[in-house]
Amino acid sequence: MAKSWKMSPDGRTFTLKLRKGIRFSDGHPFDADDVVFSFTLYLDEAVGAPQRDLLLIDGKTAHDHQGGSIHVRFSLPRPYAAAERLFDSFAILPRHILEKPYREGKFVQTWPLNTPPTEVVGLGPFRVKQYWPGQRILLERNPYYWKADRENHRLPYLDELVFLFVGSEDAQVMRFEAGETTSSTG
Repeated sequence: MAKSWKMSPDGRTFTLKLRKGIRFSDGHPFDADDVVFSFTLYLDEAVGAPQRDLLLIDGKTAHDHQGGSIHVRFSLPRPYAAAERLFDSFAILPRHILEKPYREGKFVQTWPLNTPPTEVVGLGPFRVKQYWPGQRILLERNPYYWKADRENHRLPYLDELVFLFVGSEDAQVMRFEAGETTSSTG
């Protein structure tokens, strides 16, 4: 989601410039508040996010500061060799959906498996269309996905993507050999 970033000469401060016009899969605009909120969640011990340990440097957290709707600045307690990789390995969460449950202490109950697909919101190339517990998940193209190819055609090229949940490698091979794992796109 970052268009560019700069590192301070001392290697402790990173300023990210976010892309303009990005929207979540429900059409809501994405901005720096979503980035700051996501890192707040990842750092909150009560949430128990596995990413938290990656954001601790000598037991201290990276402090984030918003500098407008498209700029975010992170200050680290010291230079950190893997700092650049922090910003491309974390999902940015929709503050407009998750902030209220988070503030009420109900974050972990927000998106259970029986959540209607239209309520699960993200920034990726696909969004959930249907889910059959233990069987499969059907993803559809996110109409708000920001990336485009060189001819300015919106990505992804696929309209839908199906993931089948198969219990064993033998079952996977049998479904493949039976032609059950092939699909076509519209």
